[in-house]
Amino acid sequence: MDAALDKKGYFTYTRHEPLGGVAAITPWNPPLLQPWKVAPALAAGCSVVVKPSEFTSDSTLEFADLH
Repeated sequence: MDAALDKKGYFTYTRHEPLGGVAAITPWNPPLLQPWKVAPALAAGCSVVVKPSEFTSDSTLEFADLH
């Protein structure tokens, strides 16, 4: 939650809420770029479903073990 004193006597804030689920379809050539798609969604509190390429499924499993 970001907070700031906008005007004298007023307190304003921004509340970040998850909007829903995220589907991340990752290509075969840069499989280690999954955090670019997954990290912002997890930081926002959204759930993530990752569909890896059939050629790079092992790197996706290793990435899941980090969590």
